[in-house]
This record gives sequence, C-alpha cells and structure tokens, in this order.
Amino acid sequence: MARRALLAGIDVGTTHVKVGFFDERGACVASVRQATPRELPALVAAVSRALGECAGRAGRGPDAIGIAGMAETGVPLDGSGLPLTPLLWWNDPRATREAARLSRDAEALYALTGRRADPKSPLAKWLWLRANSPDVLGSMRWWAHAPDAVAYALTGRLRTHETLAARTLAYDAGARTYDADLLALAGLRVEQLPPTAGAVEPVGPLTAQVSGVAAGVPVVIAGHDHAVGSWAAGVRRPGDVADSLGTAEAVMVLSDTRPDPRTALALGITTDPSLDGARTVVVGGLPTSGAMIDWLLGLVAPGGGARRLPAPDGRACHLGRRPGRV
Repeated sequence: MARRALLAGIDVGTTHVKVGFFDERGACVASVRQATPRELPALVAAVSRALGECAGRAGRGPDAIGIAGMAETGVPLDGSGLPLTPLLWWNDPRATREAARLSRDAEALYALTGRRADPKSPLAKWLWLRANSPDVLGSMRWWAHAPDAVAYALTGRLRTHETLAARTLAYDAGARTYDADLLALAGLRVEQLPPTAGAVEPVGPLTAQVSGVAAGVPVVIAGHDHAVGSWAAGVRRPGDVADSLGTAEAVMVLSDTRPDPRTALALGITTDPSLDGARTVVVGGLPTSGAMIDWLLGLVAPGGGARRLPAPDGRACHLGRRPGRV
C-alpha cells in the first residue's frame, strides 16, 4: 500500500500560532495551538516545538511545510538575519501620524497600491522608525513579515508571497512589484524587501533542526492567512465570497477588475491580489471580531472550555470553540 502524503500547515496568527499535520484528504492528524509570542526568537522556537510535537503524535514528519499568517506584522532584520526589534504588530497604532501624512493624496495612493493609508501598514511603521528610531532603520538589511521570518529561520532563505507584499503599502498592484518612490519616503530600497514567490513555490528546503522532521523537506510561504483560508474554501471565481474570521474578520469577494479609488475609499474597502495572482480580491472587514468572541468566551467559559447555557427558548445551547479547530 502506497504511503500517503502528510502535509504540515503553520498559521502565524495575531492571537495564536497553530501547527497541524494533515493527510491527503485534509483530515487533521495532529495539531498544536499556542499563544503567539511577541518576539521573533520565541516565535521560531514555538513553531519548531509544535512541529516536533505534531511529528511525534503522527509517528512521522511531513512531506512538505506550508506557512500562512497575519499580513502587516513583521520585523526588521540586520545583515546577519537577526531581529532589530520585537515584532511590529499590525494593530500597534504608533504610526497614526505617519499614516495621516500618507493619506494626503489618498486617491493616487489607492490607485497605485489598492490600499488606503493606515497605521497598521509597514510603510507607516517604517516612517515612524525613521523619525523615532533611525538607528534601527539604518541597520535594517531586510524587512520580513511574520510568515517570511519563520520560513527564513527554517530554510535560511528570505522570500514572501504577493498577498503579504501587497499589504506593505509600498507595492504597485498593477506592476506587481515594490514601488521605489514609496519606499524612498522611508529611506528604503527595493533590495531591502523580500522577493515574492508563488503560493506553491518552495522558499527552500528545511535546514533547521526540527525534532522528527527530515532535513530537505520543502518549505512554502502559502500567503496571507485570510487569502489562504478563502482559497482553500473554494473561493476562486469572480463573485465568490468568503467571510474569514480570525482575530480580525475579512469579507472577501473575487473580482476581475479593481474598484474605482474614490468609490473604494468611500466604502472603506481595499484590494489584494488573489492567491494565484490572476485576479483581484475586494476586501472589507472588522479588526476585532474574533478578538471580541474570544473575550466573550473568556467571560462565559474561563480557561477556553465550553459551557452549556440556556437558550432563549429554554433549551440548552453549546457555546465554545469547535473541537478539532486548528
């Protein structure tokens, strides 16, 4: 009987980092979920431990590793690949003033990038660093999004996916490359941003030592977690819609065309490339939907467990996390 493939998935989320092993049919063989560390070394250690734990439960290592995760969160790396700061989080508002300055020509910025200026964007964070920590920006050899940084630690190669690059606010959505003029606002060059790789294009082979996982296993950056989830759910044709709920919530509609900048700004929507790069994904959402649910569960089910509560009609209802959710 032929040996079935076993695939590892890593999701570097805002609240939790999840690692799971899945068979060819998509069934979860093993999974580990833990709070996302705030520092890159701790994040890499957590991922490595979780991969080893899943390998132990599954009885063998995976045939490939895919990494998805939050988009705007990242870290500046020095010439040796070491972090110069803790992770700079997408929900950190420190760059509010810088984002306001970028918004002065909002329509032109949207036409180029498909995005509006906001404090979560890496470009706004880089402008903040230039004004407040110029030594950090001066020492930055590379910027790495959180999934990129994990892949770099596992392979020694720095790459990103277009769905992550597009969230920098310094990516030309039409030309599908970083915009040198936007980067120059922060004193950066295109060479300091990771080149893009396709969603099924390996970054490189595993070179880090991970318990139970063979060296040489291909490692892939699958893309932005919302984009990966919607693609896996079958949202691949124009008009298809996905509602992806993590810490933040994104409602995503696939389209053959990009919206008019003025209309999009008025509606509060942004655009991303589709996972395969062939179409546009129109995105609207809320930044704290999942966090609010976690907060509510903490009130009614301390410790993350589930409880049975009375429904309005007197019947019992179940409130808690779905068993087996990765």
